[in-house]
Amino acid sequence: MSPTPSARTVRLRGIDRATTSLDDFQNVAIRLSEAGSSRRRFFSSSTASIAESAQPLSKSLAIQNEHFTGTVSFPSVESKRKAITVKNTGGWVLDDKFDSLTILYAPDTADLDICAVHGLGGNAFDTWMATSKMWLRDLLPGSAPFERSRIMTFGYNSTLVDKKSNDRLRDWADELLRQVGYVRSSAEEQERPIVFICHSMGGLVGREAMVRLNTVPNKFDGVKLEHCGLLFLSTPHSGTTQADWNDFLVNLAELTIGVRSHEIVDQLRSFNPASVDSEESFAVMRKIPPFYCLVEGDKTKIAGRDRN
Repeated sequence: MSPTPSARTVRLRGIDRATTSLDDFQNVAIRLSEAGSSRRRFFSSSTASIAESAQPLSKSLAIQNEHFTGTVSFPSVESKRKAITVKNTGGWVLDDKFDSLTILYAPDTADLDICAVHGLGGNAFDTWMATSKMWLRDLLPGSAPFERSRIMTFGYNSTLVDKKSNDRLRDWADELLRQVGYVRSSAEEQERPIVFICHSMGGLVGREAMVRLNTVPNKFDGVKLEHCGLLFLSTPHSGTTQADWNDFLVNLAELTIGVRSHEIVDQLRSFNPASVDSEESFAVMRKIPPFYCLVEGDKTKIAGRDRN
């Protein structure tokens, strides 16, 4: 099973930097929007009809290695659902999963990298979106002092229900470091500071990534422990009582709906051994990255219920 899809946003990858202009991307974004509101053929619209049907779209286009990566947000779930079915995208790869790494903003000269890591059951794009704005893409690049920051988001399969997946926190942490290292290929990029913004279980992934950099630093290119910082948002560092299901319920859920008991639930239980070991490993690292922990003071609706 792949990561949870975005509700109203698609990603376009494999966009040739040499042959694609910003106007080209704008026209494709508009045509995708047309597909979301009608069933006309993707590349059949004239210039006049494109102009007539244009509507405000939130979008981004950023350099990611040798290609551009783009995102396009739509006004409704239904319009995105129709747009994602478009087949003829001129060779660009269209998806709504946001797995792996997605660069949202890349200034000509960056002095900081920012990488967001979502939590349990989240999506690498929608986790950071409220109403019509995705703050990492739409607000942060224009906010001081982040105008010269390269901003990216990391996606992984954190769904609680997946019988086929055996991924654990260490697997996700290793993949995070590999993907970030891949876009930090130049000497300048490798010396650039990077801040990981981690929500909920994403904080456990980010913390484990730091532990891995400490224990096996030569395994990961492009990322050094001394260049990292972390912002933890509502991260259950010692587990959470919300995951304290009794063994009977966990086993029943695993058999009936495929809950990943050992891979996720066990590592989220309050004061479970894996969390305790990870906390201790983080605390005794040769160099602990600067970090801040923030929590919400108001209850938030999760799965339709108010939770602290």
